[in-house]
Amino acid sequence: MAIFFIRLWLALVIIYGILAEITTLTGCPLACRCSDYTNSSIYVECFITNYNHDVILHNTSLPDDTGRVFISVITFINQIPDAAFQEPSWNQVLHLKLDDNGNITSWRPSIQSFQYLRSVRYLYLRDAGITYIENGSFSNLPDLIVLDLSQNRGLHLIDLTNAMVGLSSPNLQVFNVSGVNSRENMDLCTIDHPFMENLRITRLTVLDISWTRTFAFAVPFQYYVPYLESLNASGTMLLGQSSCLSEIYVMDSLKELVLDKWPQITRSRSIRRSVINECIYANLSTNRDCLKSPPNLEIVSFIDSIINISYIFERNGRICINPNNTIRRINLSGLQWTLSKLFSPITGLQRLEEFDISRTSLTDLHEHSFRYFPSLQILNMAGNSFSGVIPSTFSKLFFGNGNLSYLNISWNKINILPFDLLITNSQITLLDLSHNILKSFGLMFHKDVRLQLIDVSYNGLVVFDPVFLGDISVNLPNWHGLNIRITGNNLQCNCSITSLEMMAWMHSSQSRNTVHILPPNVTCIYEDRVFEISEDILSFLGRYCPEKDSIIILSAVVGIFTASCVGACLMFGIWYCRINKCIMSSRTVKHINLQNNVGINIIPDRHPDYAVFLSFSSNDEDFVNECVKPKLEKKLKCLLKKKTKLVFVGDANFDVGSHICEEVISAASRCWCTVLIISNSFLESDWCLFEVQSAWNSGCRIFPLFIEQCDGRKAKGIMKVVCRDMVRMLWPKARADLQEQLFDSLCAQIVQHINLHEKSR
Repeated sequence: MAIFFIRLWLALVIIYGILAEITTLTGCPLACRCSDYTNSSIYVECFITNYNHDVILHNTSLPDDTGRVFISVITFINQIPDAAFQEPSWNQVLHLKLDDNGNITSWRPSIQSFQYLRSVRYLYLRDAGITYIENGSFSNLPDLIVLDLSQNRGLHLIDLTNAMVGLSSPNLQVFNVSGVNSRENMDLCTIDHPFMENLRITRLTVLDISWTRTFAFAVPFQYYVPYLESLNASGTMLLGQSSCLSEIYVMDSLKELVLDKWPQITRSRSIRRSVINECIYANLSTNRDCLKSPPNLEIVSFIDSIINISYIFERNGRICINPNNTIRRINLSGLQWTLSKLFSPITGLQRLEEFDISRTSLTDLHEHSFRYFPSLQILNMAGNSFSGVIPSTFSKLFFGNGNLSYLNISWNKINILPFDLLITNSQITLLDLSHNILKSFGLMFHKDVRLQLIDVSYNGLVVFDPVFLGDISVNLPNWHGLNIRITGNNLQCNCSITSLEMMAWMHSSQSRNTVHILPPNVTCIYEDRVFEISEDILSFLGRYCPEKDSIIILSAVVGIFTASCVGACLMFGIWYCRINKCIMSSRTVKHINLQNNVGINIIPDRHPDYAVFLSFSSNDEDFVNECVKPKLEKKLKCLLKKKTKLVFVGDANFDVGSHICEEVISAASRCWCTVLIISNSFLESDWCLFEVQSAWNSGCRIFPLFIEQCDGRKAKGIMKVVCRDMVRMLWPKARADLQEQLFDSLCAQIVQHINLHEKSR
């Protein structure tokens, strides 16, 4: 049986060889009569195979409206034969593509080259080595929809213009001549009347003339291609003629304008390239000096281009786009412009969804640069230098961007970010802060946010702030599956509360798989040694830190004894106080941790004009106005020698019409101290938490006053630290005489704090 199959196989091989030889001699492949297959569901391509190894055929199915399949993808290895497509069976082909033909050096197609392609709709002759096309070669392609002649660098534009004479393709929609006429030794070319006249009968919607040595538009595009939606003029050599963009910019149909790497500078010409004012801005301004925009323009791209926009600021000092536009995406990545700072808000882009200003050499921003982008979803600012941008500017930068979901501010040399950077952005999912110089990470997020990725890799991070860890703990159901990239940082293992909390949280997250820390084997540095954050290092620090804490506490006691002895004595009587009119109960356990007392030398240099900022929940407003504020003001007025403003109460002192977040941050910096009127409502309030964090960040002294028994488990963010580690006051329960002692003690400490720090300036 085995011998039989071997003989059968040898016989088949011999028969195949004989048939192949016959095919070669006749110049026709097996079953090359394509007419035999016109009724078949699959059209088998017929091609002259005299060239044997010089051509590769690919049969691919592409259903057309008749149910038949006609697509030919052809790769020529060396040379395209003159009679390549001159066979009647090519009339059946709807889609012809010459693929990967970079080795072809020269092809000069004639009218005969396309005479049997009358049915072709999609003709791709990309990088086919075309150096010349006979006049009128495209006159017999009535069904043509796409014509791609790109990357034929040796083809002169004037020869292409002649080849298009008599073009009879009314359905032509896409014309791609990218890279044509692009060799260094070629003359510059102009998009002129003969070129555009050939396109006049078409319904052209996409025109790509990128990377051609085009230096001028000499025709009104609106007249010749009124349906044009997309124009790519990237890498061209437009020298700034008044018609270069003006003629395009007035087109009602235009939706996409791409001018990447524009204008292109060539080595053969020593022309100093900068786009002069008349090119972009002549006749492009409205009556209000805002830039005009085609009514349907959606996409604008100026990647790695050169634009002189000083003209705008000479006229009106701002960037303004005519508001009646539909622009959705702007890409200015790598743009070389005259700006190092956005001097004012950018207006007129209410529909903008994607904005890329990466690698634009920006060093400063206006605090409301993006405020008027309500639809913004993607913002890329990577690769600039924002080390000089102050935190208060960042705090206000994204207030108006409620739909922002992706933010990239990597590679910007940022060393500090405010905790409220994204506090109002409920849609943020991806945040990239990598390759900056942040030492601590403590952002807070909107309660409804659903984060997917935070990238803080390669920052030199030392610690994650308790604010951020608390936020994660509270919002874990919404953030389940969150990925945090922390590669390339310098996390520290030590006995501070923030470090211990960070290590415990990371170990817990890894073991429970609630948050994905990348890389999974996180390390930290302890006394110049690198440890993996695991149960072993946590237990080691748990044994070591209590001994070290005793030294910290002892030194802290000695350092603050003389400065706070009077206040400590007065504090002793607070726990026996009571009220007569405003009776509110509390059984909160006193907790004192001296580790959090800081020396005066590390308090930020501040110049407040108010003594106290009162922070309270709106549910407790009546109690505060009746029982706290009047007595506090009365005591402070007697004790303060200088004419310092007394009590700052949120809504009463805020400027009408201003943003609440801005006012809260300002209030924290304008007050010496913050008194927290803490209740269960206070712990549940995001705005109260925001006020506490603002006070904490500004270096403001915090005095917690608990007015009722509170559930510490409700505390979020920085309030966890306040509830657990800070000395607190309790509202007296029954004795009205001790209410006065509470205010005496509180006011004495406030005055002592103010006087002490004023002397240290």
